[in-house]
Amino acid sequence: MLLLAIFAFCFSITAAFAAPQDSNAAVIIAYQRIGENSGSGASLSVENFKTHLRELQGGDYNVISLGDAINATKNNRQLSGKSVVITFDGAYADTFKNALPLLDEAGYPYTVFYAADMHDGPEPAMASWQDLQNLAKRDNAELAILPAQYVS
Repeated sequence: MLLLAIFAFCFSITAAFAAPQDSNAAVIIAYQRIGENSGSGASLSVENFKTHLRELQGGDYNVISLGDAINATKNNRQLSGKSVVITFDGAYADTFKNALPLLDEAGYPYTVFYAADMHDGPEPAMASWQDLQNLAKRDNAELAILPAQYVS
């Protein structure tokens, strides 16, 4: 059984591992927007995001892709004690600008969820189709689809 604990950006990563560990468990950290001036209550400053990355780097965590977590569960393979999955909900431009380069630099895998209907208009807050195409070429990135009519 895959036990997925989803924590928003406001929780400490260490708090996610306070409970006894299941060898088939991974903590999923679900971010939405990363940037100082996103204007959203679901945003995290770049400095706070960097703090999260430092905690992951210094805390003996095993950052894995969402696909790897799912495959391990399907094939009944054990995950390491502190497995973490990083996801982004919405494919916002500020996330592409502020967070993804830091994850690429750290070599961490991540999944970006996007809603196709959000990318058809001239909404400047969303990543462009070109951004999504470039993301799909990265070895450490996964794209996933949100339902149409997604409201953040």
